[in-house]
Amino acid sequence: MARDLGLDDVVDHFTLIGDELEQLRNKSGATRLGFAVLLKFLLWRGRFPRGLHEVPDDAVAHLARQVHVTAPELGSFDFASRTAKRHRTEIRAYTG
Repeated sequence: MARDLGLDDVVDHFTLIGDELEQLRNKSGATRLGFAVLLKFLLWRGRFPRGLHEVPDDAVAHLARQVHVTAPELGSFDFASRTAKRHRTEIRAYTG
């Protein structure tokens, strides 16, 4: 994972707001956290992360607490999988 951002930036860029939580409604475990990471990283950087190494540790921990999944579970999420591809399609439709 990437270096930490710091509390202010994590809260500003990686807090799920409004109907973003609704987008997670039918997801669980690593898939739920992976979706949240993809969504918030896109909104932060304007692109999807290529892998876990690009996502700051403190951002993952913050998102994990919000979606009630342990941060280490993200290690089993494959950013190149068909599931991740489907998530990116959903997120593009959601964000326009």
